[in-house]
Amino acid sequence: MGTSSKDKRDIYYRLAKENDYRARSAYKIKQIDEHYKILHGNTTVVDLCAAPGGWTQVVAEKCAKVVAVDIQDILTMDDVIFIKEDITSNSCTELVLKSVHFLNNNENAKADLVLCDGASNISGMPDVDVHVQHSILCSALKLAGKISRAGSTFVGKLYRDGDVSTVLKRFLEVYEHVELAKPKCSRSLSIECFVVAMSKRLKPVKICENHVPVFECLSVGNGPDPDVNTDNATLLVRKHKFPPLSPPYKKAVEKRKMN
Repeated sequence: MGTSSKDKRDIYYRLAKENDYRARSAYKIKQIDEHYKILHGNTTVVDLCAAPGGWTQVVAEKCAKVVAVDIQDILTMDDVIFIKEDITSNSCTELVLKSVHFLNNNENAKADLVLCDGASNISGMPDVDVHVQHSILCSALKLAGKISRAGSTFVGKLYRDGDVSTVLKRFLEVYEHVELAKPKCSRSLSIECFVVAMSKRLKPVKICENHVPVFECLSVGNGPDPDVNTDNATLLVRKHKFPPLSPPYKKAVEKRKMN
């Protein structure tokens, strides 16, 4: 998590530190689960683009078999298998399946739930950022098609901009039910929301090219308003217990210190 003055006033940033979560995003998956119950009854979960591990922590609290994947290093945690790999590589698919087979002691086992909260570093060019984000999400969907069972669920970050319909159409081809959800802890100005795709089909179907899916974005979860800053005088600032091992802002911070 970052440490700007804006971050320090954010209630979910503070709650994450106080409750030893690695990122404020832990509350996003908590609030999605509050509404959809995705962590209830799903024993084998694969968390893609997992660094620094906020979602993985929440999942590990409720699910017995967890695999976390990221191209970055992640600080390990008990009872979680970590794989350092690019989710677009063939070797990643093989390693994830081997881990799922090992956890279930079954060579035919597949994941019950696939998650992806991954996002690229912001470039400052909105069109580029949206395109890259959608590419990450579609790569996660492609991998989910190989590693998850029929009837399983997928949750991934989507930016509500650009060619959203094309992205959502790809999900409808793979899953029977697709919804958009925005957790309460997601800031109102943020264009992020989450695709919640349920009941993976036995085989993908082809949707007519002229079909344009329309989705409403549902607000989910309960909690404080993230757009109302906290009073620094009422909350203690403390060093984070789980700082990211390779934060994307690290070079910028070092450069600023040198100036």
